[in-house]
Amino acid sequence: MAGSDLGNVEKLLMDYMSVDSTTENEGAFGEMVKAGLEQNGWNVVKQALDANPSRFNLLATRRSLEEFSPRVVFNTHLDTVPPFIPPTEDSEKIYGRGSCDAKGQMACMVSAAQALVDSHPEIAAQVALLFVVGEEVDHVGMQKANEFTALQPEYLVVGEPTELKFATIQKGATTVNIGIIEGGQAQNAWAENAYSRIFVRVTTSVADVQKKLEDIVAGRASIEVTSYNEPVVLSNPPIPFPTDQVAFNTDLPYYSRLSSLKGKYLFGAGTIKVAHSQREFVPKCELHACKDALIALVLKLCS
Repeated sequence: MAGSDLGNVEKLLMDYMSVDSTTENEGAFGEMVKAGLEQNGWNVVKQALDANPSRFNLLATRRSLEEFSPRVVFNTHLDTVPPFIPPTEDSEKIYGRGSCDAKGQMACMVSAAQALVDSHPEIAAQVALLFVVGEEVDHVGMQKANEFTALQPEYLVVGEPTELKFATIQKGATTVNIGIIEGGQAQNAWAENAYSRIFVRVTTSVADVQKKLEDIVAGRASIEVTSYNEPVVLSNPPIPFPTDQVAFNTDLPYYSRLSSLKGKYLFGAGTIKVAHSQREFVPKCELHACKDALIALVLKLCS
């Protein structure tokens, strides 16, 4: 059965990538992931979106949440950006949509969790797998996942392509409209109206960026903040791995219990530089290294 050989991270990823899960079309892929986990003894809960029950998150645990709340949550997203690109491979890489963003991360997480079941079953019981829809568009899946009130982890590990580096900060972002730059009627005449949209990666706070813009504009135009995310400061890894800042958005800011966690981590195989592109790929060696790192991380956190 496709998606049921959880120990083979390369085959698992190829199986996962064979099913289109473009945002709003995650259902068939979610069913595959659910079936593969259940066949290997995981308890899997489907959490449907209120607005569209055909779209759903997955929460997998070894024991019922009514009995026990896992300490560590592995999280990434079920959806990918369009277009669907079927998987191909050579001796070194797996190519296609989702290879690094983020089915590669999911394959590593599932394979690592299953390896813990085989080697350390009591520790595996402290791991939950949370896979959500809609990360690539509006984060509706993670917002819905906050309704898993019985899930009270100490640690959250989010999978995204970070080149096997643990992120120290996820830079925030804000989009700001300043007036209107639509131009004038002629090259030799002043424009009556001007409009400008700017996008800023934030490492301090959105309020700090807004204050600096207001000082520069000095009342000469109106400023409208149309969207924003505050930066997320992440935890230092308890295992020896390189670290770096990341300048891309994830579901992290949308997790409501972020401030209560003992540790929050952003880590994964592959590079964001090829995510969403026609040449998206993940090195096979990084899949194995990522799986091993996740196992080591859980053993350290739960020891």
